[in-house]
Amino acid sequence: MEGGVLLLFFVIFLIEMSVSQIHRTKANISLDQPTGVYLETENVTITCTGQTCDSDKTFYVYKDGQHFTGAGITTQDISATFSFAAIGNRGHFACYFYCVHDQKTSAVSESVIVTIADPLAKPRAVLDQWTGVYVRGETLTITCTVTGDNREKYFKFYKDKQRLSTRRIDRNVKIGPIRATGRRSEGRYACQYRISVGGRQLISSMSETVEVTISDLHKPHLSVDLDGVGEGGDITLNCTSPMESPGIAFYLYRQEEPPLVSVKPPDEDRHAVTFAIKNIDHSKIGKYTCQYEANINGRNLYSPYSDAVSITVRESKSIAPLAAGVGSAAGLILILALLGACLWRKGKRKENSQTRDTVSPADQSDEPVTYAVLNLQSEPESNKAQRQRGIAQAQGDDSTFYATVKL
Repeated sequence: MEGGVLLLFFVIFLIEMSVSQIHRTKANISLDQPTGVYLETENVTITCTGQTCDSDKTFYVYKDGQHFTGAGITTQDISATFSFAAIGNRGHFACYFYCVHDQKTSAVSESVIVTIADPLAKPRAVLDQWTGVYVRGETLTITCTVTGDNREKYFKFYKDKQRLSTRRIDRNVKIGPIRATGRRSEGRYACQYRISVGGRQLISSMSETVEVTISDLHKPHLSVDLDGVGEGGDITLNCTSPMESPGIAFYLYRQEEPPLVSVKPPDEDRHAVTFAIKNIDHSKIGKYTCQYEANINGRNLYSPYSDAVSITVRESKSIAPLAAGVGSAAGLILILALLGACLWRKGKRKENSQTRDTVSPADQSDEPVTYAVLNLQSEPESNKAQRQRGIAQAQGDDSTFYATVKL
C-alpha cells in the first residue's frame, strides 16, 4: 500500500516537473536592424517575444549578463519593445519574460550583438578647375574626397540630383573625364558614398554641390583702315570683342601661327582696341589676326582667333605723279638746253664766217696799205703744211692771229 502511494507521488512529481519545463520556454529577441550594425546617431530597437502564458507578462532585457533596462515592461501583448540610443551601447543583448498570474519565468533568449560603426564623414566634391568655368570642348574632372576613412567605399555622383555613375576605390575617386560638350554639361554636381559594415550598407550624407559653367567665347572681329599702304607709311587695325564678353586684354598676331606683335588693354567700354603699325616695310606685311582675354567668374579665358586680314605694301599714289612730273620736266629742260647749245654754236659759226673790215671802205682808198681778207674759219688738216709755208703774221696789242693771206 505504501509502495503504491510512493509511486503515485513520484508520478505526480514528474508531471509537475514536465509542466515546469513547459513554462521555462525561451523568449525570442530581435533587432530592428537585422545586421546589428548601428551608427552613433541612430537608436536601437529590441523586441522581446513570449507566447507561453496568457496572462500579463513582464519583459526584461540583459546587456552583457546584467539587467539593462531596470524596470521591465508589463503588457498583455505577446511582445514588448525597448528603444535606446546606439551611442555607447555596443555589446551582447538578451531578454526574458515573467508570467504574472502563473508566477513563472521564461528561459533567457539567445543573445544578439549590437555593433556601433564609426560615423561616415561627409564627402567633398572638388572640380579640377576651381572656378567651375570651362570652355566648350574641354574635359572636366570631379573628385570625391573622404578624409580619415580607409574603408572600402562605393561612390555615387549626381548632376542636378540625377545619379551619374558609381565607382569603387579605397580612398578617393575621380569621375571623368566628362567632355564639356555645351550647355548640357552645366549644372550642380555632388557625390556621396556607401560602405559595408557587418553586412549593412551605410550611406554617407551628400556632399556640398559644385557648379559647372560652360563659357562659349566668340571670336573677335579684326578690321583694317587700309588694305594696302605705301612703304614707310602707317596702318591701323581695330580688334573688337562681342558685347557679351568684355575683354581684359587684346592680342595682335601675324600669320597663322605667328609671333605676338602687340598686347594692349581695352578701351573704356572694354570691347575694342586699336593697334597702330608704323613705318610699314616688307617685314611687316602679311596676314594678321587678333584675340581677346576675358575673365569669367574668376577664370581668365582666351577667345578663338579672329578672321585674318592682309596688309600689303603698294606704290604710293602721291609720289608716283610727282616723280613722273619731275622726270618729264628734267627731260624737257635737257632737250631745251641741247637745242639752245646747237643754236648758239650755229650762230657763232655764222658770225665767224663773216668778213671783218678793220677800216671802212671809204677810208681804204686814202690809205697806202694793202688790205687782206681774213677768213677765220677752221682749216682742214690737209692744208696745215701749205699754211706753214705761206703764213703771214699780224701782231696786235692784245692778241696774235694767224691767217692765210691772199693778195
